[in-house]
Amino acid sequence: ALDEEISKFCESAGHQVKSIDWAGSSDWASFRKVSLKDDPDNKMYFVKTSTRSAKEMFEGEALGLQAMYECSQQSGDGLVIP
Repeated sequence: ALDEEISKFCESAGHQVKSIDWAGSSDWASFRKVSLKDDPDNKMYFVKTSTRSAKEMFEGEALGLQAMYECSQQSGDGLVIP
């Protein structure tokens, strides 16, 4: 059902899906890697869907990224973010 919804969304934007691959999940979100037939650069797009509101999802993402950044600043052998 999720893959069909992603395909419908892409088609509504004028694109055809080449492939949709499972890329993981969490307790509240699902992840897919999507490639498009008409993309000259052959990119893979990361798609995250959730039952939570966009506000909740992105606030959670921001908190997680901030925590990773803070860990990367602590010592020379901490988390490295490219």
